[in-house]
Amino acid sequence: MLGGLAALIVIPLRREKPGKWAITIGFASLGPLFILYLKAVEYMGAGLAAILLYTAPIWVIVLSPLFSEQVSSLGILAAIAGFLGVVLISLPAMKLGEIIGLLMGLGAGIAYASYMLFARRASREGASTIETGLYSQLFAAVEVSLIIHPTVKPNIYDLAGMLYLGVFTMIIPYMLHVRALSLTKAYRVAIVSLLEPIGATILAYMLLGESLSLLQILGATMVLLSAALVSLKP
Repeated sequence: MLGGLAALIVIPLRREKPGKWAITIGFASLGPLFILYLKAVEYMGAGLAAILLYTAPIWVIVLSPLFSEQVSSLGILAAIAGFLGVVLISLPAMKLGEIIGLLMGLGAGIAYASYMLFARRASREGASTIETGLYSQLFAAVEVSLIIHPTVKPNIYDLAGMLYLGVFTMIIPYMLHVRALSLTKAYRVAIVSLLEPIGATILAYMLLGESLSLLQILGATMVLLSAALVSLKP
């Protein structure tokens, strides 16, 4: 909601109106991403949810033909390895809640992949960083608010957390991410982004007491390696 509020402030200041890419990315990518990813964290924990989110480069390979992009044999091999990694991660998920979390985590990965593909397409067609990185958050906020409703009134600590999440995990990062996609090759951005699931898993262990089984560690390693392999293709 804070990202959407920032967009509402910037739009009249710049005397602009959101274009098709802001609407498409907000409704089709960012909104579903936020809903599914946070629900996956709720069901599975932060570490596994972050790893499943970074199946995104694999889904990029699957979805690339829809965006008129060629897929190399190396990319197909990486996609197969990543799929096997997801299977290993999901094997211990025998409880219903964990299976739901698994599906939501994979859905978040697909939504993230569509975000990257849409953002790249928008950049190639001349859309600005503000258009794709900030204005899209307005439409994502509308979609999220229609599906997720707060159950309690926020206290002062909640408001501080909301401010941090809105500014430092939404507005600034997505502006920088879209800017990076417009300035350098997508594979470089993807490689740097792989620090997120690794960092999230370590922090989830240190701060939240979460842990992974040996099968899940092996599966996570395969997912991250396959994502890096996809990112390193010419």
